[in-house]
Amino acid sequence: MSLDKVKGGQMPIYATKESVFGRILEDASIVAFETEEEARAYLLEGYDPRDWDLSTAQFSYGHFGDCWIKLIDTPEKTPWIFEPFTLDQLIISGPGQHPGHGYWIEPYPRILVLESIEERD
Repeated sequence: MSLDKVKGGQMPIYATKESVFGRILEDASIVAFETEEEARAYLLEGYDPRDWDLSTAQFSYGHFGDCWIKLIDTPEKTPWIFEPFTLDQLIISGPGQHPGHGYWIEPYPRILVLESIEERD
């Protein structure tokens, strides 16, 4: 789902479930939402309130290790790989601009993640 702008011209909220202690995993699936409440609800899907204390959920904006996606070919050849983002929403580091090979890509927009949640006793 690609949302350039949502109601009232606001930018979408992005979230991913694929993170560990705030670090977003490489090739993580990132989803766009109209509101932060929708994004938080998405991040809590699968946490049964009988087993998890949802009131303790801590959210933050995640960070990347090396990058989000690594490519051999130029990113312009495969723009669908970056959905829900457009090419102008990406930081693209080409060969010689990072310690690895190919292209390293990460999005400019912040990505909401579930940092922690407490299990019930």
